[in-house]
Amino acid sequence: LVALPLFAWRVMLVRRWAEGAQRQAAALEREIRIAERNEAAAQLASPEPAVRTAAIFTLERLARELPSEHGPIMDTLVAFVRDRVPVPLGPPVGGGRYGPPTPKQILVPPRADVQAALTVLGRRDRGLDPATLRIALPAVNLSGYDLTGAELTGADFRGSYFVNAILANAKLRSANLLSTHFEGADLYGLNGQRANFSGAACP
Repeated sequence: LVALPLFAWRVMLVRRWAEGAQRQAAALEREIRIAERNEAAAQLASPEPAVRTAAIFTLERLARELPSEHGPIMDTLVAFVRDRVPVPLGPPVGGGRYGPPTPKQILVPPRADVQAALTVLGRRDRGLDPATLRIALPAVNLSGYDLTGAELTGADFRGSYFVNAILANAKLRSANLLSTHFEGADLYGLNGQRANFSGAACP
């Protein structure tokens, strides 16, 4: 009879030790993933396009493995696109002002790293999006990029260029597309319900 309480006590100690070990292992695994995320984010500044592209897909994997980091990782990729492909200034028109960009400035070959970031953003798990996440990409040049089926509901693309881009079946519900340029773009099946197309130049 005395042995039964002692046995139960030992079982309880073993269970507590196992639970503590699991918590420590989970914390260590998270630290490793966070370090990997920080390293990949730093590689986005690499001068090598292949390194930047690989880093983007590493961040996509980590966003799946660490749901709590999904939002910050997507914010990082949005900032990456915004910084890499801004709409260029057009020819000067005097008084410190510039005209619209020329076709030669707009029709440049798509970059592999930017395409990778757009692909990841477009196929992200929206169920993991925090309420604060916004796909804010005003005044970017996405001409020639492939956004087929991209999930971009509520995105801000004011003043952006999508010349010759592929937006087939893209989801742009409630997006801000004020004064965007879609000349020559493939818009087949695009869902633009409640989107703001005011001033947009469409095909």
